[in-house]
Amino acid sequence: MKISIEKDYDSLSNKAANRFIELVESGKIKDIAFPTGNTPKLFYKKLVEFYKDEKVNLSGVSGFLIDEYYPIKKESKNSFNYYIEKKFFTHVKLKKKYSLDGNNPDFLAECKNYKELIEKKGGLDLVILGVGENGHIGFNEPGSEYNSRVRLVELKNSTLDINRAKYDAGKVPKYALTLGIYEIFKAKKIILLASGSSKSERIRDLFNGHISSSLPVSVLRLHSDMEVILDKEAAVLLEDQIMELIN
Repeated sequence: MKISIEKDYDSLSNKAANRFIELVESGKIKDIAFPTGNTPKLFYKKLVEFYKDEKVNLSGVSGFLIDEYYPIKKESKNSFNYYIEKKFFTHVKLKKKYSLDGNNPDFLAECKNYKELIEKKGGLDLVILGVGENGHIGFNEPGSEYNSRVRLVELKNSTLDINRAKYDAGKVPKYALTLGIYEIFKAKKIILLASGSSKSERIRDLFNGHISSSLPVSVLRLHSDMEVILDKEAAVLLEDQIMELIN
């Protein structure tokens, strides 16, 4: 596992954007799953700036959205489709864009089609992840099995409590569609981004805790090509011996 600790959120985002460009320019990374949330916002902004400055060519890249609330319309400002389009997809030219349709009444068919699409690609080349405060990756909440596939999940109260700050009372989505841990773990490469002290416990657990379905992020420790990019606040609880290895 490769670990980078940057001085602040801006440096983290810049590091992640430059690392992304290196991987794309290698020609080996073509099918990429992208996250939403607060952590990658500046990462996307920097990628768009690099793209406009012609520092990266994304015409060979196909983008996959990791998850989506359910039920929700794509054009809803609360949807992850709206987020990724506004922050990234509409500003760059990709080969293809794929996302889960949170408004499809047949969610089983929606999940099956997305799973089969990724299978036909031979799996994902790169998954970029954040981590939830309860340890979820994508919307694989605590208790998710390691062999879980693309599916509908019921969100935990811990996730709903955080989301209530973003939605009107009574309108917090209670379900989501998500890539399973299987699809994430089968990716050739994973990059995990974490910023802020609110993520520090989960980052500590990633390195020091038990690998358990109760903490989905913990399984990433077993991945053969895993890279973690943190800011100092997210890394504050890491043990001295880990810090020594990094420094």
